[in-house]
Amino acid sequence: MEYRKTKDQQWMDELYNRYIHLIFTNCMSWLRDEQKSKAASIEIYEKLCLTLKTMEVSNFEAWLFFICKNHCLNILRSEKRQQKKANDFKKLQEDNYNVYQEEDRVWSTFQEEYPSYETHLAKAMNLIKKEQSICLELFYFEKLTYKEIAAQLQISTTEVKSRLQNGRRKLKLKIMELQKAASDEHDIH
Repeated sequence: MEYRKTKDQQWMDELYNRYIHLIFTNCMSWLRDEQKSKAASIEIYEKLCLTLKTMEVSNFEAWLFFICKNHCLNILRSEKRQQKKANDFKKLQEDNYNVYQEEDRVWSTFQEEYPSYETHLAKAMNLIKKEQSICLELFYFEKLTYKEIAAQLQISTTEVKSRLQNGRRKLKLKIMELQKAASDEHDIH
């Protein structure tokens, strides 16, 4: 190919004028979107300019269609990955929402069972392990997600969940102990 020898852009311009409609048509058959196909055609042309500087091509049209097909398939794969990421993110948001709803339900039930818990909450938070109380504060008072807590504390989300679960259980026990002690003290007086 003459372009490889001379590096004269005129040859690439000639190829562009001769083949751009074929590139675009091929892209349209894969992508089925005019704007994406126009963008892909330009990207393929830029790729041709770079590739043809160093590569000898014997059957240009067949090679060109192969390049178009692969480029379009890469675009479609990328879009599919992006869509999967978007769906995963949406599911994560829904899961977090469901977790918050369940946590709120559990917390509401606890508040109903132990109406004077607020008077003992601060004291009970100091009686459980520090890492558990930190996770509870971040989750309930700061309204952070598991992932945000994990990033902030530099631990795994599994560890966050474990600390929250154990912290809630121990916090409930400590509040019940404090309420019982207060009740027993009240009965003595």
